[in-house]
Amino acid sequence: RDGAKVECADGRGRVVDQNILCRCVKVRLEADGTRDYPVDDVRVMAPPQKRPYPPHGGAGSQQRK
Repeated sequence: RDGAKVECADGRGRVVDQNILCRCVKVRLEADGTRDYPVDDVRVMAPPQKRPYPPHGGAGSQQRK
C-alpha cells in the first residue's frame, strides 16, 4: 500500500505508487531517488500510518438539501 515502509534489493524506502496490473510498486529509497520493483521483490517492514478522518460535521460531511 502507498506509504508502507519497505525493504528491497537497493535498500529501504517507502511505497509512493502501485500498479496492480503489472504487480509492481514504486519505492522512494532513503538514499537514492525512486525505482520500480516487482511486488515479490519487496518486503514490507511497517504498514502505512492510518490517516485521521475529519470528525462528524467537518468538511466533506455536509448534508445535501
